[in-house]
Amino acid sequence: MVSLDRIAVSSEGVVLCPLRDGRVNVAFCLTCQRLERTSGETPPAYIVCDAREVVGWLGLDAPD
Repeated sequence: MVSLDRIAVSSEGVVLCPLRDGRVNVAFCLTCQRLERTSGETPPAYIVCDAREVVGWLGLDAPD
């Protein structure tokens, strides 16, 4: 099942950070307090961030 709250990690290890509204290295996400879970792989294929849910509820989240 696909989750709209998942943020894909690129092959270069970069993700779109909802808080910074820009791309950051996934290592930053792994130490962030907003991180809820990852795909469980190393490096992760996706992350789930509670900031994505908040900006989505506010209507500020643009589709990837």
